[in-house]
Amino acid sequence: IRNLKEEKIKPDDDPDKNEPVTMKLAKFLLSTADEPRPQDLHKMLEDILMELGVKPSAEKGLLGELQKLDVVGDSSCLPSGSNSSGKSTCNCLKEKGTRKCDCPRSYTDRTSNWGWDPYHEVFYFGDRFYQHLFAGNKHDLPLHVSLGPASEVDYTLCPKDFDRMLKTFREHNFHVNITGAGYDKGVDAMGDYFYFMEKNIPVAIPLNKRRAKNLKDGNLNLSSNAIPLCKAGKEMRRHYFKKEQMSHVYCCPIKRGSRKNGEFRYVTHREECPLDTLCEPDATLAPTVQVCTKDNPRFYPVIPRGSKRYKKLAKERTGTERSNSFKKWAYSFDKAQLKSRAHRLIRLHLLAVIEHRKAMFKEETRGLSKDKIVQLALKNMEIN
Repeated sequence: IRNLKEEKIKPDDDPDKNEPVTMKLAKFLLSTADEPRPQDLHKMLEDILMELGVKPSAEKGLLGELQKLDVVGDSSCLPSGSNSSGKSTCNCLKEKGTRKCDCPRSYTDRTSNWGWDPYHEVFYFGDRFYQHLFAGNKHDLPLHVSLGPASEVDYTLCPKDFDRMLKTFREHNFHVNITGAGYDKGVDAMGDYFYFMEKNIPVAIPLNKRRAKNLKDGNLNLSSNAIPLCKAGKEMRRHYFKKEQMSHVYCCPIKRGSRKNGEFRYVTHREECPLDTLCEPDATLAPTVQVCTKDNPRFYPVIPRGSKRYKKLAKERTGTERSNSFKKWAYSFDKAQLKSRAHRLIRLHLLAVIEHRKAMFKEETRGLSKDKIVQLALKNMEIN
């Protein structure tokens, strides 16, 4: 029995306000990383996805090189099939003749609550699921799926789902080396950067533009992309990354390398300077600035925003949107009218297995005629 009117609150995506929550969660996940998964329904479904989807896809090479695996993640809204208004538990209709009252109500779907759908900009009653997947080789293959209440947001769902995925891989002796992870701005929280930095996994996360104006790091002015600005207010040029110190070195934006007659040299493009002057005319690259990732992983991630590596992961992240659309529209998840979180979690994992199986069948039938594809499908049906 609840009164869900009080639970209808739009989440705050301010990274500064979310920092205590995400940092506490990150430290908890890191401290419990070696603990096994709980014996629950989710574990059973994770095992099914691993045995029927992830492992067979890896054996067929659909996941690419497992020791250089890039993953991407995103969430999506799942409305409940139950009545969000609930059932009345009072006698206000008989005694007062009114249906609208503030009395507690009984709900069929007890675990669902109100959440904010940022895409449609509406509140909805239900759950929110998060998934990590491999988007490559012309396939979008889910690696792990989890489900939480609608009120939960990406900056807590993401690390929890990633943590469960790593534990699932470990318990199945599925040896992978994750070399990069791509997310949207919903994961732009300091605790999430800290978690992935401790895991030694480079991440590509765009800055939340609502908090990306007039950025400062001590006396250093930053652009909306968290790139140091020179005295003229121009974004400095990233020169290189010191891996041992985990620090980026930026230099004067108008001094750039050029090759002429087979020789490499640095050329000063004086006409590009807004101040029409040089801060250090006798230096090849100066002025320079060195910033450390460990000091502020949100401003200075290992994968610089705008780099080729960043753009590659950002492009792969669109695979999560295709996978979400497949689950919700191709198989009419939104019309299923499921009234419990358990039923929604089961269907999510079964659809994830189907995504793997479809990719396998597509690879098996590549280049075959329609008749041979039909014969192969009938043969598979007989085997199963």
